[in-house]
Amino acid sequence: MNNQSLTDWLENRFGKHIKNIALFFIVLYLISLVLATTKETIDWITISFLFVEFTSKSA
Repeated sequence: MNNQSLTDWLENRFGKHIKNIALFFIVLYLISLVLATTKETIDWITISFLFVEFTSKSA
């Protein structure tokens, strides 16, 4: 890649339209990772605190 950024390399090698399509899918993939991780974290927090709440009430 001769010390080029990814966007410059993609544009030089494949053209502007292919670069934009590739970047769109990269951004879409990264956003889906963020959403999945956030959902899993919220589920984990909800389950953890609900479990603590139910165990303290039954004691």
